[in-house]
Amino acid sequence: MHPSYLAFTEPTSDADKRELTLPGDFSEWLFFCGFWQALTDGHSRHYEQYEEEVMPWSQASLAASKLKNIIQNAVDPEGGAINFSYGWDADRKPLECIIESKKILNEAEKLIDFLVQAEASTVDIYCQL
Repeated sequence: MHPSYLAFTEPTSDADKRELTLPGDFSEWLFFCGFWQALTDGHSRHYEQYEEEVMPWSQASLAASKLKNIIQNAVDPEGGAINFSYGWDADRKPLECIIESKKILNEAEKLIDFLVQAEASTVDIYCQL
């Protein structure tokens, strides 16, 4: 599993967190649940796995909103683990990921806070997915 790295494209004058690394299992889950595809559809950016892209600060609010919506509809805060396939091995057997709902909620909160900070600072976000 491959972690994702996000960073503000320029310095900010305040103490905002300027970079965020998303753990591999959460990063894979964001692709599995369609988060990045939802940001790609109908927009001029293409957020693809193992690629780099710059998210305009003006899209950060949309991204935070879409993630909140996905969380509300797909993650049970009292639930246990979520199991999903994220690829195939050399023998074409599915690679499985198991991630706890609580971890998804925790990492999503960090990502949403990061997106809100970027918008408030009017700073674009470099995304290494």
